[in-house]
Amino acid sequence: MSDSGENKSLRWMICVLMLAIAALGWGFAASDYAVAEEDFRLGDGVGPSPGLSYRRARGAFIRNAIEQIPKAPAVISHTWSKARWIFYVFGGLEIGAVILAVVAMRVEKGLAEMGQKRKGKRRT
Repeated sequence: MSDSGENKSLRWMICVLMLAIAALGWGFAASDYAVAEEDFRLGDGVGPSPGLSYRRARGAFIRNAIEQIPKAPAVISHTWSKARWIFYVFGGLEIGAVILAVVAMRVEKGLAEMGQKRKGKRRT
């Protein structure tokens, strides 16, 4: 595989990682908004449902995140004013992904240079 192909693959991996972090952050923000502002409760509303499965909870999380997209300004406003920790945590994770990308690209470049030096020594 060529160097440009490997570099493109690394960029795609980092982009997908950053999109996944952003999607999880949106899910948490949308869930916090739904619980605080819309009084959203999973189950019968009396308390935690004893038969609540992981699959059902995950489905409700994803469904709520999608349903809250039209209310994005309200969700962002609520999150900024009442749950700022979501911005800090997921912003920090995004910054960590950028740092990971920079480090990975430098390591990849260093390994490529080292490989070129080895190829040069073998020929002489």
